[in-house]
Amino acid sequence: MRSVYYAISASRLNTLEPALSIQNRFEGTLRRQKASLQEVTSLSLFRDDVERLLRDLYGDREGDAMDKVLDAVLVIALEFAQFVRKDLYDEHHCAMDWDYNLGIGVPDGYGISGSDHRRGHEALNELRVRVREVRKNPSAFNKYTVEFATHHFEEWIIMEPYGESSDNVLEFQSGRRT
Repeated sequence: MRSVYYAISASRLNTLEPALSIQNRFEGTLRRQKASLQEVTSLSLFRDDVERLLRDLYGDREGDAMDKVLDAVLVIALEFAQFVRKDLYDEHHCAMDWDYNLGIGVPDGYGISGSDHRRGHEALNELRVRVREVRKNPSAFNKYTVEFATHHFEEWIIMEPYGESSDNVLEFQSGRRT
């Protein structure tokens, strides 16, 4: 993605000396805690790989420059996905709607309306359908989507059989599974 390259080139990261990365070696593990479902969607997992690459190149440094580049990468990926891979775009926005239903992203002093609650549960149902599709045929999806559906989704949303039916029903929780 040439746009990602241009975002990095235009950032303050481009002013850092890559040779200093030897002093601040990156061990490959991101330290950032995932605090919401939207942080483990396919597009967010792509952003994490870009972060690993940038930390390899520029060293394991904290700072505003890295955060801004990674935010730009996610926005660029979302904008492209909106027109090229609507399924990835919808997955991310469904996760955002569910997170909002849980109070993540709600501005201070505001609450959740009935329509927000309904939209969150509709988004959760769409994600459930997507996860089932991915699990049925993982080879039809990219590695980030497979990782989201097989590893990360159940960290946030528990899928368990309900009653004697073979259908799975989602039970939700407000935080990460422990």
